[in-house]
Amino acid sequence: MAGTISIAGQYLNLGVFNMTKKDSRDLSSRSQGDMGFFEWFCDNPVIHWNAGIMLVKNLKHEFIASNSVFSDYSGFSPMSLIGLNDDYMPWAENKEIYINHERDILTGLDYNVIEPLSGVIKTSLFTNKKVIYSKNGMPSGTIATAIVFNGSVEFGNLAGTASNMKICDYSGFNLTIIESKVLFFLLKGFSRQKISELAGISTSSHDFHLMNIKKKFKVDTRDQLVFFCYENRFHELMPYHIIL
Repeated sequence: MAGTISIAGQYLNLGVFNMTKKDSRDLSSRSQGDMGFFEWFCDNPVIHWNAGIMLVKNLKHEFIASNSVFSDYSGFSPMSLIGLNDDYMPWAENKEIYINHERDILTGLDYNVIEPLSGVIKTSLFTNKKVIYSKNGMPSGTIATAIVFNGSVEFGNLAGTASNMKICDYSGFNLTIIESKVLFFLLKGFSRQKISELAGISTSSHDFHLMNIKKKFKVDTRDQLVFFCYENRFHELMPYHIIL
């Protein structure tokens, strides 16, 4: 189910806005003139949207519009965000993660990503981005919708498209074959029981291998391990052992 995330059996479509030249659907499903075009967001920078994060950037990757949920993580109100870029955000050191995705979308690629957000509140996001057009049909920036999730959420297709999945090992950490499998399925969001089934091991073996993985990555908790791997884009890797 591309572009969806399963939360307690409910599938949520992150493609909230499909911003094509002919598509100008608004946030409230009512016709309101130019709502949905880039110019509308420039004039209306406060987005009234509570189902996760929504934000609009221009071609320079500067914030044009956002919602109050995003403010909880950035520390800036939607109005004070206008004209700023990721250099001013708490996650400035990770800005290339977001900018690279925006560049890809603007060049015509289409994929969702899992990305860490080291904001006022640290979290992880399942993000969908689309090109947003001007009233004249010119690409003018990107619009992003994102769902915030935590360890209690089980999800499947989280690494974007197959063309973006790199087939290689977790270099530098000397993981065993089983450890590589456990980490791979962990980064896909599967539960302890499901990881054990997919890796062909018992749950007690899962716990033993996860303990060793955390030692090799020099982290104390499962959440720290996942966050480190997202920051280093390990969620885009597929170990050779998975496909052999």
